[in-house]
Amino acid sequence: MKIIRNVFAFVVIITLAVSLWIGIQSWGFYRFLKQMPALYSLGLFENDPILGYRLRKEMKGWYVLPSLDSIPVFTCREGHRISSRPPIYSDSLFFLGDSFTFGEACPADSTFAILSSEAIERYAVNFGTGGYGLAQMWHIYANAQPGKTWIIQWSPWLAERAVRGRLDSKMVIVPSPMLIPVGDSFSFQPPAYHSALFPLSGSGAFEPYRPAASRPKSFLSFLSGPGCKIYGTQWLGECSNLFRKSPNIQDAETIHDAFLKQLNQMAISRKDTVLILLIGYDYQESLKAEKKLNANCSFSVLNASAWLYQQTKGRDQDYEAAYMHWDSAHHTILDRHPNARAHRLISDTLIKSLSQILAE
Repeated sequence: MKIIRNVFAFVVIITLAVSLWIGIQSWGFYRFLKQMPALYSLGLFENDPILGYRLRKEMKGWYVLPSLDSIPVFTCREGHRISSRPPIYSDSLFFLGDSFTFGEACPADSTFAILSSEAIERYAVNFGTGGYGLAQMWHIYANAQPGKTWIIQWSPWLAERAVRGRLDSKMVIVPSPMLIPVGDSFSFQPPAYHSALFPLSGSGAFEPYRPAASRPKSFLSFLSGPGCKIYGTQWLGECSNLFRKSPNIQDAETIHDAFLKQLNQMAISRKDTVLILLIGYDYQESLKAEKKLNANCSFSVLNASAWLYQQTKGRDQDYEAAYMHWDSAHHTILDRHPNARAHRLISDTLIKSLSQILAE
């Protein structure tokens, strides 16, 4: 009987702890929903059993960001971001990355992917998707046709995402694939768990945020419905990850080096042309990363971070003022993704590099 009582007490304590955690998390997200005047619109993404999620195909929608203008989003029949009136060219450039390459908070026509491609009369195939890491990038590249020209974003956080198996957001931990270190290489593993909120089977839409029209009327109604579902799912996902190898910083460094090695080998064997685009580093770190890349791969490397810093003489505040989205009335940063000016400057130097590479 004593053992039964102890087990019962343990279960009660765990249940209360989980319930308290769900309540606290739900309260935070409830306040977020009530305070934000505009949220992401529905239907931009769909589930994918390998990538976790992806942009919907042939979509015409809006990317609505708090305190920023709504950004139109159009995708082609393959699910890549395109301009509202994409040109028709016989050759293409392929872009890999996350929201920096996607061009979050910028119209498609203002992104470096489309600006640079159209300048040299190429069609931009933009695989950039917010929240993607090296795991999604590897799967996309490894399953593409050979003999292509790729511009691949290289940022410090991409390897960290590849070893976590989840994408943290304000709403839920979204299942993501992982790269598992194996010696000096890695293995690709699809998402570890199925989300009850965003099932990986079926046609349900992956919705980062609910629209403003569906904001909850009261905290209790939110907690009893979406709150329990959202954060119960998150807790179950965390439990599922406990059964996998716990990723750490060393794993991310190992994956970073292994990804570069495998990418180099595959690009040579497939006769791909690859340009690595360094972005998202501070000035000194970008120089270190550029040096390491030049020493360990045969690719062309374009240090966009250093280029942008050089335009502002490397002063951090000037960098933020020049290349991020600001609220001019309140002098505060609204979004830390590159703004249209940053994309244009990146495209200017990218055009020069691509013109040289393709002329060889």
